Amino acid sequence: MKKLVFLLLSAVVLASSLGGCSKGTFIRSNMVNTYNMTNADGETTPEASSAAVIDDGEIDVDLTVMNNTMVYSEVMHMLYAPEEYIGKRIKMNGLFSKVREDDGRWFFSCMVSDATLCCSRGIEFILKDGGDDPDSYPKHNEWINVAGVFSTYVEGEYTYCRLVDAVLL
Repeated sequence: MKKLVFLLLSAVVLASSLGGCSKGTFIRSNMVNTYNMTNADGETTPEASSAAVIDDGEIDVDLTVMNNTMVYSEVMHMLYAPEEYIGKRIKMNGLFSKVREDDGRWFFSCMVSDATLCCSRGIEFILKDGGDDPDSYPKHNEWINVAGVFSTYVEGEYTYCRLVDAVLL
């Protein structure tokens, strides 16, 4: 009986992981690569930066106070059910990623990893004062803290998630 329950639970977990993005919400495919979640100093769990002051009362979802498993799960939920987050102010930290598409456009994201460091996902963001200028963003793979308003946009047949009016903290 225990083996049957284990097999059923395993099948449910596998089916859930395969259908995670089945609603058609995506992040840029070249931003989902696995990244080593250490910063330039080799730290794997850096402290939140206090370089900028932000009123946490304005934050609806604070990913900086969660462990890796919870952060990764919450980001996956954002991608699976973006309608639940639209307009909410999100605060997160992770590795900065910038990618230039073939058409010359730049995309910027904050990458998070699960507890085993085998899988990463990111949320795209646009700085409030930075726009599309890649020089106004951090270095690739630098540890960042960012907050912004969750939104989605449609390009072709896909819906993408991002933080707008974002600030680096």
